[in-house]
Amino acid sequence: MTGTSQSRIRKWAVRSLSRSQRKQIMRVFTLGYQGLSLDLYTETLVSAGVGTLIDVRLTAWSYNRKYIKSVLERTMADADLDYVHLKDCGNPSINRKTAKSAKDCLAKYRKYLAKNPHCLVELKEQIKAASDSGRPACLTCYEREPHECHRSILLDFLVSSDPRIKVSHLVVEDGLPRKDVESTPSSDTKARRSKSS
Repeated sequence: MTGTSQSRIRKWAVRSLSRSQRKQIMRVFTLGYQGLSLDLYTETLVSAGVGTLIDVRLTAWSYNRKYIKSVLERTMADADLDYVHLKDCGNPSINRKTAKSAKDCLAKYRKYLAKNPHCLVELKEQIKAASDSGRPACLTCYEREPHECHRSILLDFLVSSDPRIKVSHLVVEDGLPRKDVESTPSSDTKARRSKSS
């Protein structure tokens, strides 16, 4: 199926939702902390209206000590955001250690997730709860570019099963939060294809 065909199907699926179902659209953001100060990272989340930060790393640890779990929990609490670590959504270390490239690593994660979709249930529950509160969730991991990160694959799976989920990737350029970039699984897939060409 081509990206255009997938896009038409998704548009049809959204149009076929009843008016009340369309009101239940669940907005979710993503943001990678690569190259960002913790202050700018937090400011970006707050300015986007995020209410829950969902950490989808296997281990909520980083060489940049400002992005370890305890510091993120404290920083998010100070900014009036909830912090949730969904370890089961993380990319298993065996995938990262045996991959020949970033593209190979993401392909391994896609296969892993297809065989182990249990984490998607809890992830969707967190996204829905945040959406219901009026303050959407944001998935976070290291990579700045969403198409280079497994968080985009998680959302590909969710959006393909529920077209009410609307994904936007938060982008920071020149030290300033930029208008978020709307995304669908097909546009993420196109970005991955163009990078690999």
